[in-house]
Amino acid sequence: MATKMQFMRLPLLLVVLLASTPSAQDDFYAEDLEVAESYLLQGRLSRAQNVFEEIDLANEEEPPEDRPTAGQLQAAHQGLLRIKLRRGGYDEIVKACEALPADERKHRGFSILYARALARKGLYERSSTVLGELLAADELDQEARYRLGLVKWELGETGQAHRLWEAAVSIANRAEMQDPLALNWLGRCLAKLGGKENIMAASQRLVDSIKAAPDRPEARVAYGQLKFRVYKEASGHPSGERDFKKVIEQNGDVEEALLGIYRLRKTNFLLDSSRTEDYLGRILALNPASVPAMMERGIVLFDDRRFEEAARQFDAALKVNPRDKWVLAHRSAVALLMSELSVAAEYRRRALAVDKSFDHLERIIGDHLVALYRFADAIPYYRQSLSLDPDSVSALHGLAKALAYTGAGEEAAALLERAKERQTGFVDPWRRNLLAVEKLLADEYVEVKGSGFKFRFHRDDAEVLKEYLLPLHAQARSVLGRKYGYEPEEEVTIEVFHTWADFSVRTIGFKGFSALGACFGKVITLVSPSDLVLRQQDFMWSATVWHEYTHVLTLGLSKARVPRWLTEGFSVYEEKERNPAWERGMDRELFDAYHNKDIVPLKLLNRLFRGPRILFGYYQGGLIVDYLAREYGFDKVVKFLRGYGEDRSEESLFRSVFGISRREFDRRFLAHVKKARIDKLRFEPQLNDRTLGRMQADASDHEALLLVGWAYAQRQNPIDASRYLQKVL
Repeated sequence: MATKMQFMRLPLLLVVLLASTPSAQDDFYAEDLEVAESYLLQGRLSRAQNVFEEIDLANEEEPPEDRPTAGQLQAAHQGLLRIKLRRGGYDEIVKACEALPADERKHRGFSILYARALARKGLYERSSTVLGELLAADELDQEARYRLGLVKWELGETGQAHRLWEAAVSIANRAEMQDPLALNWLGRCLAKLGGKENIMAASQRLVDSIKAAPDRPEARVAYGQLKFRVYKEASGHPSGERDFKKVIEQNGDVEEALLGIYRLRKTNFLLDSSRTEDYLGRILALNPASVPAMMERGIVLFDDRRFEEAARQFDAALKVNPRDKWVLAHRSAVALLMSELSVAAEYRRRALAVDKSFDHLERIIGDHLVALYRFADAIPYYRQSLSLDPDSVSALHGLAKALAYTGAGEEAAALLERAKERQTGFVDPWRRNLLAVEKLLADEYVEVKGSGFKFRFHRDDAEVLKEYLLPLHAQARSVLGRKYGYEPEEEVTIEVFHTWADFSVRTIGFKGFSALGACFGKVITLVSPSDLVLRQQDFMWSATVWHEYTHVLTLGLSKARVPRWLTEGFSVYEEKERNPAWERGMDRELFDAYHNKDIVPLKLLNRLFRGPRILFGYYQGGLIVDYLAREYGFDKVVKFLRGYGEDRSEESLFRSVFGISRREFDRRFLAHVKKARIDKLRFEPQLNDRTLGRMQADASDHEALLLVGWAYAQRQNPIDASRYLQKVL
């Protein structure tokens, strides 16, 4: 059995085990295989493929005495299939393995590859059979045991999965394992079992595996995943990002590591979302058939309200694996929100056909509704999910967030306490912060009633702030209510936080949110001017109140279905309508965006609110609402807004309300911006590097040459600036 463990660690030993009497030629191919394995470990897949193919070719072209041995040829063929697995060639692997002679197909190396490819195509039962045969042949095969557990889990056979992973621990206790890869699979089994003791034991096994084989990626990736699961990127605790980046540094683009970094980064709103999404691009460049990456990309599109594109992305993933229950759940959710009820029901049926006990369907719908700010709509889905699994931490967290943002903070806190009890030893900074701020509200804040409003002030601020904020909100309710023809039936809660840090935590769950106010429909959060940082800056009470109360109206009129660009656009527009001095002065940014072709088309505009150009997103949204109101009349823009509440697509709304397509709107809006804004400004545009490169290649007239010359002058490069100016002259 020790030989078996060594084989798992070094596939190259297959050469020794199966080779005939050694010769100089055998040594030659053994060296080639060693080089190919080294390339493979470094992620240099093309180089490894070339070496494996040369060995395969030698078997056809060299004289019999100079050909690789049967074992060496097998090792080369398995190497090629391992590369195909990383590149998503699942069909090719299945066909290749099924074409092998029966005795060769049962060889462990081919069987593992065959089982993994079958699982990735959703052929779980067949994969289970192959892995079961491997375990029957060798009960110490921890990789087969771990992967068989995963397949059983996907099929909803959770009891069998747990027994398999428990058996891995039992076997390891009977026979001490030293092989690094065996330790990795054992650590992964322990992590899947969960619980404080198993998690601690998993951590130790993975650390032991990394120490024994520091150049291999498997245990390091699993260790990074475990850190993220336990610590959630909490400040002062270990981060999995370092482990994932180490894998990529020494092993190239490993799909698991790239996916780990993506999922870790997307939980941190302070990070540039476009850079985060680049990791998905890298996964799909390596493996175009990566179902997890396609699913994550579909989720991003879904939560940007790009429902049709999200549906297409999920459909692409289902072409690879038609039985992935997680993708089926997201696909069902997007169909539901597109009012395609029969389609949603069919995808739901397909998910339950894979796993009849699958209890995440409602929770996933709730998560998407929360991401779309439809907090009240999400609540019944979370409650249904918890009726199926009362211990679901993800559903408890989701329901708590939805309740907190609809004004039911006490119930939200109780749910978070339940979740905390179910995750003893786990650190969750979002949960910890929300519990702390709910306690703060209960201990230090007082409630003051106003007409249609319920205010919560810090006890030290209440006497002063109520004199200013109550009449200001009453005025907003009256003036804007008449303009939009809408007043909320329920009270609107206004929480005014004593410090910016507390406001940030209450609003997004973390410190670092740089806004002054936020609206969640019937709940608005604001910062008190008593905060020391705010007293050192310009802070316009009236503009913030007018902005946030406009959100109450646009969210209410659209039943919280309004896209981010439009609700922010209305709020920015109303700031300027209330007081022209409140207009956001971003002429310079607009001028440069126009010349860099960075004024975003409507279908992509929501993406600006998840990246470094968020302020420009606000500004462009305001310009769009202003243009529509001037061109078609304000009443039509409100009619357009109401249309979202009927679950109509943006394209159909543009055609029915304004009589144009979105594409035509983009063209007209760009022409309007040029005529009304750009042509009146006297700046030299600041070209970004992408635009500069494009203009250098295309510079064929005086204006383009002059712009390139200016770009180099702005970069303090007089030599290249002079070169282009000479061309102009």
